Amino acid sequence: MARRRKKNKNLPPRVYVHHGSYRYQPKKGRRVTLARVGDLSGMYTELARILGGESRPGRWTFSRIFDQYLIEVTPTKKKDSIRKEPGMIKRLRLVFGDMVPADLTRRHAKGYLRARSEAPTAARREVELLSAICTWAIDEFDLEGFIVNPLCGMKKGPKSVRDRYVTNDEYIACWEMAPPMIQCAMDLAMLTGLRRGDILDLTREDMTDDGILVTPSKTEDTSGVSLMFEWTPSLRKVVKNALSQRPQVRRYIICGHNGKRYNDSTFNNAWARLQQKYAAAGNQHFQFRDLRTKSASDESDARTASTRLGHSSQATTDKFYRMRPKIIRPLK
Repeated sequence: MARRRKKNKNLPPRVYVHHGSYRYQPKKGRRVTLARVGDLSGMYTELARILGGESRPGRWTFSRIFDQYLIEVTPTKKKDSIRKEPGMIKRLRLVFGDMVPADLTRRHAKGYLRARSEAPTAARREVELLSAICTWAIDEFDLEGFIVNPLCGMKKGPKSVRDRYVTNDEYIACWEMAPPMIQCAMDLAMLTGLRRGDILDLTREDMTDDGILVTPSKTEDTSGVSLMFEWTPSLRKVVKNALSQRPQVRRYIICGHNGKRYNDSTFNNAWARLQQKYAAAGNQHFQFRDLRTKSASDESDARTASTRLGHSSQATTDKFYRMRPKIIRPLK
């Protein structure tokens, strides 16, 4: 019997970390190097190539379908999904892993949502992923007794609207506690309304004579909307300040101490340390994404706010991002 993993539990079966690389150990034969640690997309792609000749499922459990999904589908998605889906599937596997797909009902999914009521947004996304996996498995495989996705059309709970608005005083107090590079990231989030990942992706190549040209990652594969943030004194000042931080010879505008792009976990850890310090001073902590909300809320013109955030519908901006109360003159 194989030993239980003590670490890297989100990796596919028979894939291990060895000397800085992902390696696959088949039941028979020598170990195969898949990719360098951190290159999850490359690891899944190479693993899919190796396992491509294996037989398709007949009566599989969800655990084996999850494995196949991680190998064949996850690598084709955006890097954020590549990073998050193994953890989501890990939680789904604990509940549905031993279940035969034909036995799945909406009752099971609703029970999962209730059991994860302490994290409703995460639970809803995990059930949405389970539904997507079901649809994919039906189209891809000949699964006994599983020809209709029981979760299709099921209400998976209301989408929560985050209503945290960061006041100017809160922003300044937190900004003054932040390291210089995090200060620059905060200022860019306020001025542009960009998401954290898009800010961390900004490079010198994005700087043009007219401004900073950005194609948000969320719209890259859908509407393909590109945004040109025109140079203003404030934007020039923030970018100049960021590029003046060490090391100055680098590609990314916001970077770590080594000059490379902040990876998500490193930036999240830096932000968490800042928020701990900020909360310890008696303040109410907030998330980095709340700065995108503040950028939209502080804009007087709703249409301009919607355009800055890259939304095709102003209703989306109004519902999820403009949190300041409307100013109404009372009746005299």
